[in-house]
Amino acid sequence: MFRSSPCVQQKPGELTKSQQSAVKQRLRASDGDLFDWCDNLNTGKDYIKRTEACLKRATPLHAYFYSKLPNGEIIQVGDAMFASEIQLKLDPQSTTFQQRWWMVPVYFKDFEGKQSEWGPLTLKPEFTCTPQCTTSAPTWSAPPTWSTTGVDMHNTYATFTHTATGLDTSDVYSVQLVWKWDATTPGDITGWDGDLGTSVPDLNIRCDKTVANTQPGCVVSAYKPTWVMNFKKFAPAVAHAWLVQSKLPNHPGSQAANRPLLFLPADGGSSGQKPTKNRDVICPKVKVDGQSKGWAVAKGNPDTTLLPDFAANDTRSCDEFAYASTYNSGGMPTANGGLNPVTSGDACVQTYATRVTQGEWHFYDDTREAAPTWKEVCGRSSMSNWINTQSMQPFPSTFSQPNRLLDKDPYWMAFPEFAGCDASKATVTCTPKP
Repeated sequence: MFRSSPCVQQKPGELTKSQQSAVKQRLRASDGDLFDWCDNLNTGKDYIKRTEACLKRATPLHAYFYSKLPNGEIIQVGDAMFASEIQLKLDPQSTTFQQRWWMVPVYFKDFEGKQSEWGPLTLKPEFTCTPQCTTSAPTWSAPPTWSTTGVDMHNTYATFTHTATGLDTSDVYSVQLVWKWDATTPGDITGWDGDLGTSVPDLNIRCDKTVANTQPGCVVSAYKPTWVMNFKKFAPAVAHAWLVQSKLPNHPGSQAANRPLLFLPADGGSSGQKPTKNRDVICPKVKVDGQSKGWAVAKGNPDTTLLPDFAANDTRSCDEFAYASTYNSGGMPTANGGLNPVTSGDACVQTYATRVTQGEWHFYDDTREAAPTWKEVCGRSSMSNWINTQSMQPFPSTFSQPNRLLDKDPYWMAFPEFAGCDASKATVTCTPKP
């Protein structure tokens, strides 16, 4: 009678370099990837994105098998090693998602290390989700049974479909995946599961039904997505955000400085302060001849370039960074969770944008004001209203909604066109590369 021992070893170092190379090639050659970026990654590591994850990449799993002799002595009769990989694909527009588990046999040996004949061996995964979640029975790409003679070394994967049901009673709900497996042979004493652990805390799956203009959906909430603005169309707005992030000591949105932007929803979330209130601090209304006008219209640099060819009634507009819709905004008070509060946009670095020729923009310090000290915590810039508003127009549909950003969710902001620019000097001069 054979029994699998309660000893599962998951040590990436146990695969030799040649075994790792062979396993990677076999995984790469397999059909059925849930996404296409997992193939060329290093083994033994986890790779996580907002809605996708490549886990336990070629992590070796051992199963030892024993026989009980007539005299009661138990001896080892078999040793099987598999390379494992788990892929997870969430749907930001659904609470149903898929998980796929690859098993690639590395070897089957008897207790003397020789090729074994103690099989056949069958793997039985128990991949579930908890606490309010349903899981389908696995569907296999090939039978999960091997002869253990070394003749049959086929790959296989099991696909599980999970559905989070916790949103029936909650607006936001967390799901935990549980990974176990059972390796059995004929006559095996059953009842032992190999434990691969759970998905928390690194793979925190969060489902919600609160994000506007979307169906309920799920994301990996621990992963911080990156927002990249359209530089080709809205160069001044991008330049302003890059300057503030790179030059000021609070570095809002910088991954290198570990200073993520914290999302503030339109209703103010837990802060009690809506983004419009933050904007009123940095870009207030100004009375001019008894009429209320926007700050940039009333006080913005007169050399700010307007774009009537794009918007007939284009006007000067106040662009603030960090965004009003973040807790990093200078307009967010400390009492409401603000990270960089100021009492007025006058305390920000003051700039403006002007177009020299078609397609060539210059971004300048507003010399009508005191020169920046570079100790400020916010930026205020005068630029075309068309550029200012259109630069952020795609943000909900292409970023905050697909990533299901909720109150205080962190995210990064990147500026690839400015990668070669140096913001360390007192006077910043830079020509970005589109």
